[in-house]
Amino acid sequence: MLDEDHKRMIGLMNELHDVLVGEEPREEVDRILAELEDYTVYHFHHEEELFGRTDYPDAEIHKREHNELPV
Repeated sequence: MLDEDHKRMIGLMNELHDVLVGEEPREEVDRILAELEDYTVYHFHHEEELFGRTDYPDAEIHKREHNELPV
């Protein structure tokens, strides 16, 4: 479940790299950045929900790390 989220996020980062290297139009860069931001927010919420259900011992530390990212 979370592995699939991580794979999707890495895929979006790879797409971003490809459009930047390929000098694609700014609109394509903006589209991928927006999708990456949206997916990151979704993933953080999903992950934090699982923390609560599994009594993850480092949940608070991990949540603070999420909050430090500018999304």
